Amino acid sequence: MAEQVAAGHPSPHPSPRVVARQANARRRILAAARVVVSEQGFAAAQVAVVASVADVATFVDRALRGEGLAYAVIAEPMDPDVDQVRLEARAGLAHAFANLIEEGIASGELADQDAGISGAAIVGAFLEGVVAPLAEREVRPPDRAAISAEIARFCQAAVACHS
Repeated sequence: MAEQVAAGHPSPHPSPRVVARQANARRRILAAARVVVSEQGFAAAQVAVVASVADVATFVDRALRGEGLAYAVIAEPMDPDVDQVRLEARAGLAHAFANLIEEGIASGELADQDAGISGAAIVGAFLEGVVAPLAEREVRPPDRAAISAEIARFCQAAVACHS
């Protein structure tokens, strides 16, 4: 790895400062989600509401603003080391969603389900939901608000369904 950095290739692992910033954002988002859910229920836990309470921009909005960069980070083939970091980041997000889903199941506000699978499916849904409009950005500029709202509606409906 040191050879990659010395040769001009960036390290596939985030710096300690980036890791700390991501962990802090994750804590704020989870805390905000808990506040929104405890005060208003799961139906109120819209992505935009939680992000507003957490004082962070949503991933979807940032990705759509970043257009080409977001498309590259989410969808383009990468070096295996970078792909591993990408997979670890997705797993972390899936775990955070799984924790929220487990809380919803425990409170009776969500149907019984495999929270791990549902959390991973949500991550896949919102990543693909971002990639599709970005792939079409040359033909039609993405409507960030509409895309973000639709992805949030889809993910909420997915975990709320009773089988």
